[in-house]
Amino acid sequence: MNLLHVLGRLVMLEPRQANLLNRILEKPLIGLEALGLKQENADDSSKVSADL
Repeated sequence: MNLLHVLGRLVMLEPRQANLLNRILEKPLIGLEALGLKQENADDSSKVSADL
């Protein structure tokens, strides 16, 4: 009986969770530059792998 209760509550929460996810996805992404980080592979474009 507890499992049915939990599943019912999860079903009731789904619209609110979907709304929250949509609001998050509508916002712009933060770039690495805004965080003060450097891209790890930014300088790797000139290097050629020996495994090719």
